This record gives sequence, structure tokens and C-alpha cells, in this order.
Amino acid sequence: MQRLQIEEDFEKTNPEPVIHAGPQVEWSPCYEYRPSIADEVIALVEFPAGMLIAPHGSSGNFCNPAILRPILLKLRNWMRLKTRVVILDCVLVLGIVGQWWLIGLWLDHLREWHRSSKHWVIPVAAITISGISGAAVAFGNWRPLQIGAAILSLIAFLAWVILLLMFAVTAARWAIQFRRNPRAPTYN
Repeated sequence: MQRLQIEEDFEKTNPEPVIHAGPQVEWSPCYEYRPSIADEVIALVEFPAGMLIAPHGSSGNFCNPAILRPILLKLRNWMRLKTRVVILDCVLVLGIVGQWWLIGLWLDHLREWHRSSKHWVIPVAAITISGISGAAVAFGNWRPLQIGAAILSLIAFLAWVILLLMFAVTAARWAIQFRRNPRAPTYN
């Protein structure tokens, strides 16, 4: 981490290199970047929060894809590396807590409306079980366990896709129902 902070300080204090005329090859530090298995597990198991702020998105190379990547790049000029890592990891944790709070709230509303929530619980359980199992084996260095963690994270990602499609179908059904009968009672 100290090496990354020294590199950032050098980039801030020294001017950009002069571009010479003629053909040049652009260098991208993200070309050979590969996230660790632990980063992949976090990003796929916590898919909605991982799309906003990728795990370790505050590292020196900013190669993890995220929706908030432009903001993260601007934070580089205002904060030191250690502070940025702590703040962005806290924001990632808040995003994860928020997404699971919303899912729990949704399941509670289904129960209150006396609707079956069994088909909603299956993808949630698959995400939870895959995430717990994947996280348990992702942080080791033994290659077969890392392959297992990658498979479990892909299962969790597919469960997220199914869950998000279920939300989209329900929202579309409600929109069609509301359009047909705009005075229908609302369930609060």
C-alpha cells in the first residue's frame, strides 16, 4: 500500500509527459490486471452493490469495473490511499447491507399481503449459501478451492439474475395492472 501511495504522490507532483509527434501505442495499466478470486466472489455474490463500487475499487490502478468509477477516480486527488480504502470499503459494506435490507423488506411485504414467498426465497437462499461457502474457500491459496469458490460465485450470480428478473416481471405486471385500473387499491 505504501508503494501505491508513493506512485500516486509522484503522479500528482510531476507534470504529464510531453507527447511526441508520430504513431504511439497507448499504455493501459488495466490491460494485464486480473482481480483476485476473493474480489470476484465479492463482486458476483453481492452483485448489485458490487456493480456500484467494485471490491478494492480504491486500489492504485482502478481497474475494477464499477458504475461509480468516475467518482472514484476523482477521489484519488482529494484523499490519501489508506483513507480512500477505508471509506470505499465502508460504502461497499453499506451497499451490501442496504441491498439485503431491501430484499428482507420485500419478503416481509409479500408475507403481509398473504402471497406466497416460497419462489422468492429460493434464489435468496442460493445466493446466501453460495456466498457463505464461496467466501469460506476464496481466501485460501489452494487452487482447487479457488476453482470451487469461482463456481459458487457464478451460482450466486445466476441466482441474482433470476431474482432481478423476478423483480422486473413483478414490476411489469403491476404496471400493466395499474394502467388497466388506475384506481386499484394500493398495498402499503
